[in-house]
Amino acid sequence: MRRMKNNVWFLFLGILLTGFVFSCNKSELNPGIDSNAIIKSDGAYYKSLMSSRTTYKGESFEILDIKREAEIVKITVEGPCDINGYEVVWDGIINFIEPTFSAPSIVNLAVTYKAVSQVQCLVIMKHTIELNLVKVVGEKEYQKDMILKVSNASKVEDKIVDSKGTVTIKNSLITDKSTKDDDLKYLEKLLLEINKLAKNESCMAEDKFLFTEIGSKACGGPLFYIIYSAGIDKDNFLAKVANYTSETKVFNIKHSVVSDCSLMSPPNSVVCKEGKPTLVF
Repeated sequence: MRRMKNNVWFLFLGILLTGFVFSCNKSELNPGIDSNAIIKSDGAYYKSLMSSRTTYKGESFEILDIKREAEIVKITVEGPCDINGYEVVWDGIINFIEPTFSAPSIVNLAVTYKAVSQVQCLVIMKHTIELNLVKVVGEKEYQKDMILKVSNASKVEDKIVDSKGTVTIKNSLITDKSTKDDDLKYLEKLLLEINKLAKNESCMAEDKFLFTEIGSKACGGPLFYIIYSAGIDKDNFLAKVANYTSETKVFNIKHSVVSDCSLMSPPNSVVCKEGKPTLVF
């Protein structure tokens, strides 16, 4: 009788384990929409996540894909199986890269993972985290053309998502192993690419140009303002400006840069002067 009870118990245990493995595999093959991930607004937490990516020692994961349709954003991750451990953190700031507040704003989001269960799940699974931008930033602050910067807090990798849903993958070269000279050359390369895209060499009509702030002082505020042609791919250009600004912030923190805290007044307009577009302050 005891042997029969033991056999029944082991059979029941085997069914439980089989069911657990099956449920993990099913989710991995066909990830659904998970609503258990925590979405929060916390500037200090966001900053700490960004500053500790090069020394991260937790459970790593990958951001496989980001889909965006209007205000709905779906982030597909692959990593630890417990969806309850994932968090999406907003830095709580609506960043405008043009002083007129009419250009696309930037929303910085970080995806992180912290195990909430003492039972370790060794199965790697896919989850799709869905969030509503209107609910995240507020109905008054939401803009249809917002640019999203989605960062992986377990590694140095960011993805820029424009209003059309186009995703640009960016791996930062500013790490704990790079020297200050390496970082400066990297920033110079990014700025050179931006200047080429701006197409601001010659000026025939003043209304054909726009301007935006770029870079970040250590004490806050832009490094300078850059002129760009109204005829270029604006979303792509402003996404690269946002990336450069983000990287200068990383550079400032890493190298303890000190700057003056005077705020640069935004330009009033662009005029053609000696055949070149020039800012008027």
